[in-house]
Amino acid sequence: MGGVIAIEMAFSLAPLGTKVTVLNHSEDILQTEEAEARPLIREKMKKLGIDLVTDFQFEKFEDNTIHTSKGSYTYENLLFATGRRPNIEIATQLELALDGRLIAVNEHFETSLPNIYAIGDLVGGYQLAHAASAEGIYVVDYIVGNQPIPIDQTCIPRCVYTHPEIATFGLLEEQVKSPFIVTKMPLQTNPKALMEGNTEGFVKLISSKDNGQILGACVVADGATEMLNALLATKKCRRYSSITCTYDFSTSYCIRAYW
Repeated sequence: MGGVIAIEMAFSLAPLGTKVTVLNHSEDILQTEEAEARPLIREKMKKLGIDLVTDFQFEKFEDNTIHTSKGSYTYENLLFATGRRPNIEIATQLELALDGRLIAVNEHFETSLPNIYAIGDLVGGYQLAHAASAEGIYVVDYIVGNQPIPIDQTCIPRCVYTHPEIATFGLLEEQVKSPFIVTKMPLQTNPKALMEGNTEGFVKLISSKDNGQILGACVVADGATEMLNALLATKKCRRYSSITCTYDFSTSYCIRAYW
C-alpha cells in the first residue's frame, strides 16, 4: 500500500503528530510515478518520522496487529489504500455494454445506449477529478452540437500532493519506445528556489529525438502541480520561446528546460 493515496495520506497525517507506518509489500513506493522522484519522497518521509516497510509478505491480521514476513506491527487505526473500482450498478440496470469492469464508450463517451454518456472512473483512463471534469465538458460540448477537440490522454496531468509535490504528464522514461532526449534541471540551479530555500526537486523533460515534441514531463518541487501547466502549454503550442517571462519565476524555469 505505497501508492499515491497511501503516501499522500501519510504526508497529511504525520505533520499533525500522528505516528504513521506505511506497509508496502512491493519493492518501492509510487511505482506509477517518476523513478527519480521516489528517493526524494522516501527521504522526506524519513524526516517526518514516517516508518516505511517494503518488500514483504502479509501473513495474518490478528486483533490490532498485522503480522508480516518482516515482523509484526500494531495499530490503532488502519487505512487500506489499495485503489478503487468503478460502481457500475447503473450500467447493469440499463443493460449497457461493458468493457471488462468498465462501461464501454465510443470516442465521444457515448455508451451502447444512444444519448447515454459515461465519463470518469466508469470508463477508464486516469482516475482523477480533473480528467473526469474535462471529459464532462467534452460531452456537453458534443451534445449541443459543437465539435470539441478530442481529449489527449498524454496531456492529462497526474499529481501527487506530497512535499515536495510530484506533477507529471505523458510518458515516463522507461515507457518511451522511440529515440528520445532527456533534459533535467535540478532546482539548485534556480535563483528563486535558492532564495526561498526550496531546492528539493527538479524539472525533467523527455522529448522526441526526431522532432523535439515533448513526450513526457515531470516536475518535483513545491508548487509542482502548478508549474507543470507551463510545460503543458509548451507541448500544446510549441511557441513558448517567443514569450518573455518574469525572471526567474518557476514558470520560466520550466520553459527554459524545454529550450
